[in-house]
Amino acid sequence: MTEQQGRIRKRHVFFLHGFDPRGPAAYHSMYEREAAKQAKLDETEVAVTKRENDDPRASVWSVNARFDGQETETT
Repeated sequence: MTEQQGRIRKRHVFFLHGFDPRGPAAYHSMYEREAAKQAKLDETEVAVTKRENDDPRASVWSVNARFDGQETETT
């Protein structure tokens, strides 16, 4: 396997409400804050999209990162 084949380019992360008292808005805010810190620390390009409600039970946003010429998208 080449180095390029072993890299993750796209992933989905699920949060199941009920185990943590914080809701999706808190996690979205945390992603925005921490992504900005990480981008500054290692010169990564990171963009966090707005949080959208797909339906009353689901919030969705993406975190897109570019580091060292590689891109990763997390939804």
